[in-house]
Amino acid sequence: LTVRANWNKAGASGNTAYLALQTQMEAGTGKNFQIVLPTTAAETVTFAARVMDWQVLTPIEGQMTVEFTLKSTGSPVWS
Repeated sequence: LTVRANWNKAGASGNTAYLALQTQMEAGTGKNFQIVLPTTAAETVTFAARVMDWQVLTPIEGQMTVEFTLKSTGSPVWS
């Protein structure tokens, strides 16, 4: 699963969650993730995964983004 999110222009101080993902990637540790889908009745999927790739991308129209790739390490749980 590849996720792209906006990078806060404040720099490192505004991006601690994204930087924590980079640290986890470097350490090879896993984390639990949760995605809330924008369906009529909200659906949530929770899963354990490891960060396999992490990078800050070149700005597009002035907005920097961070992209990270997750590899699931267990079965997803839907609710």
